[in-house]
Amino acid sequence: MKSSLLVVLALLVSSAESFANIFGVPRYRTAAQSSLTKCPDDASPIPFLPSSPTSLLTPIEIYPTCTITHSSRTFHIGTPCDNSISICRFSNEDDSLIPLEDSDPEFDNVVSVAGKVIEEEFGEDLQLVKTCGVLTLCGEIDWEEDEEQETEAAGQDDEEEVEMLLAFEYDNREYNVVRMVDPVMLVGEESASGEVRLIGEDGGEVLEEIEKIFLEEGM
Repeated sequence: MKSSLLVVLALLVSSAESFANIFGVPRYRTAAQSSLTKCPDDASPIPFLPSSPTSLLTPIEIYPTCTITHSSRTFHIGTPCDNSISICRFSNEDDSLIPLEDSDPEFDNVVSVAGKVIEEEFGEDLQLVKTCGVLTLCGEIDWEEDEEQETEAAGQDDEEEVEMLLAFEYDNREYNVVRMVDPVMLVGEESASGEVRLIGEDGGEVLEEIEKIFLEEGM
């Protein structure tokens, strides 16, 4: 594998550290008719369906960390079972990385090219999967060789540490595939049928309520 370097990606989702603070002894809230329960370490993975029933994105499996019941609704929170990645390009104005959104007209084409480049670089055992919530790499790869570099880059406020895996070109533009070093936290709501559907960016109020419960329980 080519030598990788660490870059800093502007935080696009709520910091994983905010969620991590609450995962101690389960605590319960009654004033707002809410409760939070920690999941056991050996809890089975849960598939999150895309936020939109018409989405062509692949469901994503997560390791559940906790469950929140709020206003008679059940939410599951967890981290992807596979490595989370993002496809980005550098801003023309500064050195920041701009992630490619699934709403981008070129998303499908760029992801397809990235998948082929990853297969050429790492072999067929590592596959890029177009999962909902965040793109993932399915397969085993040894990240230990970069552990020292990752530690050196940690500790910067309001930024999320990522690792540059490779760069490629598509339609005369350069893109970069980066791996999220810190866990990505996803939230899904359980339906009456037992299915769990990812809460997307359009679920702002719900996500704010869930994050508020996280923060209150962590203090």
